[in-house]
Amino acid sequence: MLDQVLSCSARGSKETVAQQMAAFIARTGADELMITSQIFDHAARLRSYEITAEIAGL
Repeated sequence: MLDQVLSCSARGSKETVAQQMAAFIARTGADELMITSQIFDHAARLRSYEITAEIAGL
């Protein structure tokens, strides 16, 4: 079960996450992603979302 969950996750540097997101989109054909984060620290969680938004060009 854990392997399935982690197959849909992206983590690492900004470049690595961008590559992982692109690969996921290519593999699934998704036209929309729902991003969630399990980071306890609020500031770190917000920064994670900011990085994701930068990758998406938002």
